[in-house]
Amino acid sequence: MKIHSIQLKNFLCYYGENNRIDFKDGLNLVLGANGYGKSKLYDAFQWVFKDGITDEKVTGRLKQTEQLKKALISDKALAEAKIGDKLKCEVIIEVTLAQETYQLIRKYFATKQSDEIWIEARSSSLDVYKKDVIHFKPVSEDFAQSITQKLIPDEVMPYVWFQGERGVNSIIDTSSKDSLKRVIERLSDIERWDEYIAISEKAAITATNQFNTALKSSTRNRQDYDDLIKKQRDAQSKLVICIEELKNAQKNREAASEKSNAVIGKLSSANKISLIERKKEDKIKEYKNVTSEIENSHLNFTKGLFKESWLLMDTKQFLLKYEEKYNRYLENLRIRKTTEDLASQSQDRLPRGIPERMHVQSMLDKQHCLVCDRPAKKGTPEYKSIEQLLPETATKKNSIKDIEYDLRKLWNAGFTMTEKSGRADQEIIEAIKKKDELVVRQKELKDEIEALVSSVNNEILNSGVEKAADIIAMATVSNQDLQKYSQTIGKLERDKEALENSLKFFESKLKSLSIGEIDSLITKKMELLSDLAQLAIRIKATEYKGLVDLLQTKANEHYERINKPTGAFYGNIKFIETTGGGFIPEIFDDSGERVSNLNTSQTSSMKLAIIMAIITANHKRGYADRYPLIADAPISDFDAKKAKSFLIEASNTFSQSIIIVMDYLIDDSTRTNRYSPDGKRLKDLRDSLQQEGKLINVIQLDLPTGVVSTNRKELSINIKAVDLI
Repeated sequence: MKIHSIQLKNFLCYYGENNRIDFKDGLNLVLGANGYGKSKLYDAFQWVFKDGITDEKVTGRLKQTEQLKKALISDKALAEAKIGDKLKCEVIIEVTLAQETYQLIRKYFATKQSDEIWIEARSSSLDVYKKDVIHFKPVSEDFAQSITQKLIPDEVMPYVWFQGERGVNSIIDTSSKDSLKRVIERLSDIERWDEYIAISEKAAITATNQFNTALKSSTRNRQDYDDLIKKQRDAQSKLVICIEELKNAQKNREAASEKSNAVIGKLSSANKISLIERKKEDKIKEYKNVTSEIENSHLNFTKGLFKESWLLMDTKQFLLKYEEKYNRYLENLRIRKTTEDLASQSQDRLPRGIPERMHVQSMLDKQHCLVCDRPAKKGTPEYKSIEQLLPETATKKNSIKDIEYDLRKLWNAGFTMTEKSGRADQEIIEAIKKKDELVVRQKELKDEIEALVSSVNNEILNSGVEKAADIIAMATVSNQDLQKYSQTIGKLERDKEALENSLKFFESKLKSLSIGEIDSLITKKMELLSDLAQLAIRIKATEYKGLVDLLQTKANEHYERINKPTGAFYGNIKFIETTGGGFIPEIFDDSGERVSNLNTSQTSSMKLAIIMAIITANHKRGYADRYPLIADAPISDFDAKKAKSFLIEASNTFSQSIIIVMDYLIDDSTRTNRYSPDGKRLKDLRDSLQQEGKLINVIQLDLPTGVVSTNRKELSINIKAVDLI
């Protein structure tokens, strides 16, 4: 089957009818950021072939149309619909099979009856058209019902169509011994040997019963026969019990081993989650501190207006004026004190009111002191001292309150505050700058915390790991159980070997008793049919082991080509046998030691290599040419080098592959919150593919300007072909 195109009409986030992607032979790389319609494009393929889309809550399960109904229709189309409008959701896939071209069209309808009520169809419909020269004509209903199985059978689809790490895990479960067994049984004829074994064992039992009947009926050595048969049956009973106990012990050890492998597989994820959680807690703590600092900065800014005298910024001229007035006040105060001192001295010579007023007035008129017989010119201190002796002057004299101390305190305080206010402009700038830096850091921390929360959620979703402590506890218990059951198995295997040797001895003795007593043909028949039953078991085991070895060889070829170009350690894959024909894939280093702490990249590349091996090991059936690979986000755990090597390996494995990824996108410098193809990496990939003789076709899923992925009522997707010239 070759896929030519897919067209989506109002399907989920693909609003409108102009949503078509044309595919080519080789690698078709679909680029899209998170929320840009990658998974919904994969869902479109599933919907056409399986009438359902991925159930994000349950791994490997689909939500059918009858559960989803109008939720399949674009939210934007639903929001724009008017009462009475009949909306159609449709996906058209055009394919070629055996030189015939078909169109598969799945449709779903819903009608808007009112603002609150929609009439929804119960199910979708699948129409199939076959190209007849130019036009497509409908095929019969029976053919339409069977076309999807003809294009890609159910037993093959899981190995060529898968979605993300959860999809890969559902195909190849490294913790389950039956995962690879199911693969081999599905894709080979190995189960036919079970029929051969059953027939040959039944024939061997019949021949053995015939031999025992003939031997028992003979009279010679009857006592020896009865004794041997009794011992043989006793040993067989013990062997049956021993084998049952051994099987139980092996099952218990395998269960413990599966738990241990499951824990080991999740341990790196648990450590990763734990590390991210610690980073998140540190960021949350820092975020709280920064938030507290921002709140304090508002309060401190208000305090600084008064405490740091920022309110007095540019008020120095007022202090200078105050200082001028204060100096004048001090000068006047000095003069007043001098006058008061002189007056005080004169009062020390003459009591107030003496001489009498008329004598004092006479001295003032004459401007001559009659007491000390000295001149006292008007305006001089001597004159003022005489004047103060007048009774009226003494009465009018008021005692002025001394406020110099308070004025001096104000003056000193003014100097202090002016000195602070002189630094106010710089301090205010620094305070605002610091607050702005804190706000920026607060936003950065919020974004970092959200990113860490998203990383934790993604890791939990992909790995199923939530608590590292639980993983460690499980590992301890599993290792203890492994040791205990291994010891039990060792003892039971020794007991089993001893009982089997006893049975061989008894069988040999019985055969010796039969010599000359029963027909040799009966003995020969028993021996041949017994050998045939054992041979059938050995041939099946050999055939089965051959298929396992082939699968392991092919897996390692893919695994090496995916990992070797990265230059990092990768080891090699070995399928470890368990009871019941089961195998568990594990990684071993060059010294033959099992690698226990695999990272997610190693685990994912191992599983993808096994999936490719399932296809290439069945080269006789032509799976790689008959079925295209469709994978959504298979390289999310890979770095740039490993992503490139995987894409090259996928191109070399499948004649057509459609791989949907977020890789190979970079921030668009011309648009905010948008992405553009990484032309440099894409051209490098193209050149490498051309050296392998392969082609690449690149498509980008983009959002229109002004649209955000979270606003579903406005969401639509632009599909762009990327030119690598």
